[in-house]
Amino acid sequence: MPTSAQHPDFLGGAIQLYDPRSVTSVPGRANAYFDGTGGGSASGAPNPYFRRVGAGNTAALGAGRLGSFGRNVFAGPGFQNWDLDVFKHFQIIERQVLELRGEFLNAFNHTQFDAINSTNIGNIGSPNFGIISATRDPRIIQIAARYTF
Repeated sequence: MPTSAQHPDFLGGAIQLYDPRSVTSVPGRANAYFDGTGGGSASGAPNPYFRRVGAGNTAALGAGRLGSFGRNVFAGPGFQNWDLDVFKHFQIIERQVLELRGEFLNAFNHTQFDAINSTNIGNIGSPNFGIISATRDPRIIQIAARYTF
């Protein structure tokens, strides 16, 4: 069930999205995808774009409602993934073949940041609000040989 921390009120303004791979980021918040200042506090008051709803226990203080910011608004920084497969067949004799194969998953070893929802990036109640703190697998290399007779 979604909470008011996952659906804060949007105060307006143009939210600047940052590439967590780049050197330029939110000042003081490494690996930030957007300005999540104020995350983890009861109201998120220091944040210029969002306010947490439901910080109080009455309807006047926002209890029992979700904020104006919709779900699935942020898509994440995306992937840069190249998988390569290289193989060579060697004919030994008429019916015997040796195949050597190399598979490179994420061949150029680009950082693949994990999805937003799995890292609490979209939960203003989390101190990690706006920060991507998990990645997918780095480069994986598999080498195989097959002898067919």
